[in-house]
Amino acid sequence: MATSVRSHAILFDSIHLVTGNAGGAFGTCFVVSVQQKSSRVVTCRHVIAQLETEGVAPKVAGVPATLLTAADSEVDLAVLEVPVELGKPLRLRSKERAGIPVVALGFQRGASTHTLRPVCGTLSGAVTLARSEASSSQPGYRAWDIKVDGDGRLEEGYSGSPVFDDRDDNVLGVVLMKQGSGGVALSIHHLEDLGATEPGLVRAPIPNVLTVIQS
Repeated sequence: MATSVRSHAILFDSIHLVTGNAGGAFGTCFVVSVQQKSSRVVTCRHVIAQLETEGVAPKVAGVPATLLTAADSEVDLAVLEVPVELGKPLRLRSKERAGIPVVALGFQRGASTHTLRPVCGTLSGAVTLARSEASSSQPGYRAWDIKVDGDGRLEEGYSGSPVFDDRDDNVLGVVLMKQGSGGVALSIHHLEDLGATEPGLVRAPIPNVLTVIQS
């Protein structure tokens, strides 16, 4: 069933481009906290790693950003701080199930610019992503296959994109990778793991991250 994206336009101001050099690697991020004229955003760790490989520091919406989480943390998420307000924090919810209609909002590369576009689909099934050998005794990471509707397609810049429940605009997950026309999204539940327990944090955990995620 096709989903409607008309009501999601108000969310666009909280979703931003992560990039370094023009024409280089890029991804998507979204706002989870705003305080004292600064914003904290979430993207994928591998997006930051690609920028580091290019020898450039990350920028969010063209503004230099500071990485708050360890670059070598195992979970494929990263938190950046940006010294400007970048829209309202998005609502997060860790309760998902197969069949929920969803919308991923991410950036596509164009001829001269990047364009934020919605891709509609459904959570088609739960998957488990294995941890590294060093922590293999712990449960794997909870994730979901995304089945895309119609001619939609998740592209390279969708890494870090929020995956919304199309019915209430709560963020359920973060796009990790494309897979055919669809992809795989990590459950937003693992943002709690990153903020609360990941080793190597260079700053305090995300403020209120344990309470902003609704179960």
